[in-house]
Amino acid sequence: MSLTLKPYPECKDTGLPWLGEIPAHWEVKRLKRVARINPSKAEAREVLDRGDGVAFLPMEKVGSNGEIDAREVLPAASVWNGFTYFRRGDVLLAKITPCFENGKGACLDSLPKPVGFGSTELIVMRANNGVAPQYLYRITTLTEFRALGADAMTGSAGQQRVPPEFVRDFTSVVPPLIEQNAIVRFLDRADGHVNNLIRAKQRLIELLNEQKQAIIHRAVTCGLDPDAPTKPTGLDWLPEVPEHWEVKPLKQVGAVRLSGVDKHSIDGEQPVLLCNYTDVYKNDFITGGINFMHATATETEINTFTLEAGDVLITKDSEASDDIAVPALVREDLDGVLCGYHLALVRPNTALIIGEYLFRALNPLRN
Repeated sequence: MSLTLKPYPECKDTGLPWLGEIPAHWEVKRLKRVARINPSKAEAREVLDRGDGVAFLPMEKVGSNGEIDAREVLPAASVWNGFTYFRRGDVLLAKITPCFENGKGACLDSLPKPVGFGSTELIVMRANNGVAPQYLYRITTLTEFRALGADAMTGSAGQQRVPPEFVRDFTSVVPPLIEQNAIVRFLDRADGHVNNLIRAKQRLIELLNEQKQAIIHRAVTCGLDPDAPTKPTGLDWLPEVPEHWEVKPLKQVGAVRLSGVDKHSIDGEQPVLLCNYTDVYKNDFITGGINFMHATATETEINTFTLEAGDVLITKDSEASDDIAVPALVREDLDGVLCGYHLALVRPNTALIIGEYLFRALNPLRN
């Protein structure tokens, strides 16, 4: 199957550094000109009056690849106050960090109920006439949209959010509707082609990962001698360990530091690089080869959170439980690189435990 597109005969400059040239007949518009942002739920009052059931989407039911799990249905009266309103065909976008950076969002063209409610950490976009909802959703998945949105976040560390003003004022391109639909179909075919290749290997990868985790779990919890005498631990997840091993809380084998170093640059602070949530979430090992974010920090933060070889970083915050407790091992001393917010830094007491053993021990605990 060919996924090649023919070039357009004439282009024009958009004046946007991240975009460059576009076909001459396309338009450049702010999103507030192509969609309504956070439409009022007053239009759905009759749903409440009739007592109808509505789809309910907490953040953990919104995926990072456009998927949703909308099987939960609740009475409209139970969610009318305190939740975000949307309807079939709307586009959802997570606004809170790190869900925004993780790409949580979806086009609700297949919402099983006409009306739904969900997490207050969602921004709702409703495409205007002449704009395809799926095309609007694809705009929100652009790398540049995510990067610029992350830079525009406001709020305290750990609770930063993309403001609605960023979404309203984001400038993107709007082809004619017939081309929007063609682009969506092209991307759907491309996604399907790639997903078929992934599925062909996925089961093998899953089996290999299961085997790897079983080997790691056995080694770090039982040792290498299957005949060694054991003793009970009193822990449900780990009933026994070799008799000569010790069982200690994490805080007794290393210093646990919860980072609040955010990604903003502040006058008077020292420039640093920041190892952030997504660096840990996507990498088992933290090295100097990662493209770290630029930020600033105080002298105290630099002294406390500069990364050293053997440190273990753990994701500690998210709207979705599956994104919490993901570990990564720092492979080398990284002067000038700090552990960022949403993360915990564990510095092992090397007289008791080495960093890589701790990292390996924490990995199976997530499953």
